[in-house]
Amino acid sequence: MVLVAIYALISVCTLQEPTAADILQRSEDVFRGSSSYVKLNMTITTPDYERTLEMESWSDDNDRSLIHTLSPRKEAGNKTLRIGKQVWMYLKRTERTLRIPPSMMMQSWNGSDFTFEDLVRESDMVDDYNATVVGTETIAGRECWKLTLTPKSHVAVVWNTMRYRIEKNTSLPVKAEYFNDSGELIRTQLFENVREMGGRTIPTVWKMINNAKPGNVTAIELLEARYDIEIDADVFSRQNLER
Repeated sequence: MVLVAIYALISVCTLQEPTAADILQRSEDVFRGSSSYVKLNMTITTPDYERTLEMESWSDDNDRSLIHTLSPRKEAGNKTLRIGKQVWMYLKRTERTLRIPPSMMMQSWNGSDFTFEDLVRESDMVDDYNATVVGTETIAGRECWKLTLTPKSHVAVVWNTMRYRIEKNTSLPVKAEYFNDSGELIRTQLFENVREMGGRTIPTVWKMINNAKPGNVTAIELLEARYDIEIDADVFSRQNLER
């Protein structure tokens, strides 16, 4: 009986205190099914101008994604294809396809505060970083786990440290902070406007604040989302990129 009671206590403690890797994995799973289609607006704000791009995106569980710009007219037809850690961009005006080399992964994607690196790392945080629970924090009434992420020794990544806030009850991401090698806060990402979309309850506004460039903010607003849909493999081909 004593052993049974001990095992039961251990099980309860395990349920109450999930590991950092579990918390991070659950948070990633909130956004992903076996496949997805998303329509969105991306608004780029700087001290000098503001512009909005309308896009649609497909992704699947084979670590592939395609993003197609719909408007404005000047950029309509531009596409970004990601297969694993490889990224290509098709520019409609010049009808050229560019492969993005590793040296350019930290370059701005479509003039936004998101980078090509963000596209590549969107689905492998658990594989690339060691996560540690460092406490809890309440943000806007939402009780969150506080996680610190540091890169694994065998992985070449840009950010020396990342700090995540993930809501306990829903596993939804709430806030992410990105630090360089000097410990300087470079970017802050906020996940806002939580509501049901595509059969899931998710943050529908993702805001990237550029702390290194005050006044620069990029906000992605989801307009439509569908999950676990059939997507033809040809969608993620180089031929379709230039079609």
